[in-house]
Amino acid sequence: MTTFVYDVSKPNLIPGRRYVWRVRAISTGGLAENSVFKNNGYSEVHTFVYAVNCSKPLFLLSEQQGKSRTKLLWQGHTLHQKYHIQYRKKESLMPSGLKHLPAIPKPSSPTWRRVSTSFV
Repeated sequence: MTTFVYDVSKPNLIPGRRYVWRVRAISTGGLAENSVFKNNGYSEVHTFVYAVNCSKPLFLLSEQQGKSRTKLLWQGHTLHQKYHIQYRKKESLMPSGLKHLPAIPKPSSPTWRRVSTSFV
């Protein structure tokens, strides 16, 4: 088995809490258990924080910088690590018309985010 599904039969995860996980490999080919693996077959320990409700950015503002350039500003949340911006031409109502900008990493200081980009 190389997959583990954490489903409703398992205890509920608590939003905002950090969890730790690791994987253990066990030899089943007739050799003594773990005789061929380093660290008794255990992987490195990995962690994750179970996400809290992700609130939308506040106070979204745009400032026209030219015919095809706009500056976007918004107030983010200190827990957000990066932002993804999608945009489309006004005439395009279909999701296939959405364009994506590269992910914007969390800045080191204030909660106001700023991006200046050209829209094609």
